Amino acid sequence: MIEDFYKEFSNEIALDADSQANFFPVAFFEKFSETGSANGDFLSLHETHHEGEGIELSGFEMNLAEGVLFLAVSDFRYEEELQGLDYSQIDKKFKRLKKFFEKSQDKNYLNSLEKTSPGYQVAHDIHTRIHKIHRVNYILFSNARITARKKGIENKKIGEKTFTYNVLDFGRFYEIENSKKFEGLEIKKLKGKLPWPINGKIITKFGKYTNPDTKVVIDYDLIELQPMMTKEEKIIYLAKQINPNNPNKSIVKKFQNESMNLKNGDRGFGVFGPQTTKMWEKYNKININNENELIYAIHDGIIENINFINPIVGVVIIIRHDNDYFSVYNGNLEVSVMKGSIVKPGQKIASIKKQNILSFQLWQNNTPINPEKWLIKK
Repeated sequence: MIEDFYKEFSNEIALDADSQANFFPVAFFEKFSETGSANGDFLSLHETHHEGEGIELSGFEMNLAEGVLFLAVSDFRYEEELQGLDYSQIDKKFKRLKKFFEKSQDKNYLNSLEKTSPGYQVAHDIHTRIHKIHRVNYILFSNARITARKKGIENKKIGEKTFTYNVLDFGRFYEIENSKKFEGLEIKKLKGKLPWPINGKIITKFGKYTNPDTKVVIDYDLIELQPMMTKEEKIIYLAKQINPNNPNKSIVKKFQNESMNLKNGDRGFGVFGPQTTKMWEKYNKININNENELIYAIHDGIIENINFINPIVGVVIIIRHDNDYFSVYNGNLEVSVMKGSIVKPGQKIASIKKQNILSFQLWQNNTPINPEKWLIKK
């Protein structure tokens, strides 16, 4: 149902806006631009917000090789329920957009704009290259649905220039998104049979975990995977996690177990003493092999989003499967795919250094589900 899809879309826009520190209308514009561009309606547009008296611009793109200018305006609404969009509202938005194009040809208007303002560069490009523009495509994005499609806005030719009008309302957006199909079995039929996203082992499990020291309960909606290492690589990795001035007892135990074969009950186990220090110095000098571990798509899907969050969190890749299921890959990744790409099971989408951790999630609509129950048992 389109109403349910609208609510999911609104939640997604809220998440995108929050993760990228953007305003809702910006996240909305980027999503509609991406969908329209992938559908072949227009080129990918640059988000550029500019408003004035009777004027509005939300995005643009100029293709001088073909003499085409794309100008877009947004009609973003914050309502929780899907709203209607009538032609008087459409006409009003297009008039504001057309006025920006017309005013940009006026030198006085151009000089009245702050040179640092978002709209100045667009107006300047139009003003200086107007003789190269032969076609102007006006575009309206709206998260409301056109209430009737009895008539459209006719294209016009004025002098040597052709003007076209394109409305991407929520009804059409829904149709485009809903038409995306993937080959292969539905993911819900492959529970317990999906390939692993990386050759690694789980170090953080999905669900509730109680810290034995602090008694704090954490509810994980993900699993964390450590890329597979040789025994020596693992010892080096543990050595580099130890701060000799304030050694973590848990890590020291793991290091001693791997490098010295110590275990519970052995003398000095968990103590960063002289023998452990000597062993730590030996392995801390060695660098881990810089070879990256490959990360794979777990099923057929489309790359829904690729976001760089920050140097600590790293990159987030979201793949949409079967329109209801999403897989999420997060870490300090080197990305190998592009947003909007179709991927197959086992296809490389990124890589990660062996000493880093891959966070992996599986979602069914807005609900996180335990990925371990869906992956092939090792």
